[in-house]
Amino acid sequence: AWGQACGPLAAYADQPFVIVVGSGESEAAVTANRELARSFISAWVDHAHGAPPTVADRDFKPGDWSGRNLVLIGNPRSNHVLRDLVANGLRLPLTWDARSVRGLGVEMLRSEGRALALCWPHPAHDGRLLVVLDGAPAWTTDGLPMADLPDLVIGPPPGGTTPLLSQRFACDWR
Repeated sequence: AWGQACGPLAAYADQPFVIVVGSGESEAAVTANRELARSFISAWVDHAHGAPPTVADRDFKPGDWSGRNLVLIGNPRSNHVLRDLVANGLRLPLTWDARSVRGLGVEMLRSEGRALALCWPHPAHDGRLLVVLDGAPAWTTDGLPMADLPDLVIGPPPGGTTPLLSQRFACDWR
């Protein structure tokens, strides 16, 4: 049944979570994912005064993290856990290819370096959330990372001020 978990993005922090850092696609993607993970962990430590558990996607074992929200760093091309979830039927509102991200009537070039943050129900429909972070950091304020963001945000290009997309989904995720 849809709607067993609801956003917004900050809802990841309502229960235990694990950060899963993507290690695939290319060396540039691996480096970008590691930098984004470091930025997120730093923001979390500043907020919570403790580091969350973090694991590389290739070392992730679902049974070790049952009951936890997943903060997935990277996209289905660079994060093997997210890639496997999509290959097994997870339908996200966005798709990635080598050059762009598309969905919900927008398209962006990945080379633009925009922030992308998406909150989506875990495919087990057990109340857990997936948070996908890709590109630049999506949070800009002190405190809880992503506290003021909706369920999906694609940020402005570097130096810009207007997000390309800011979307809140209903609890049926439509």
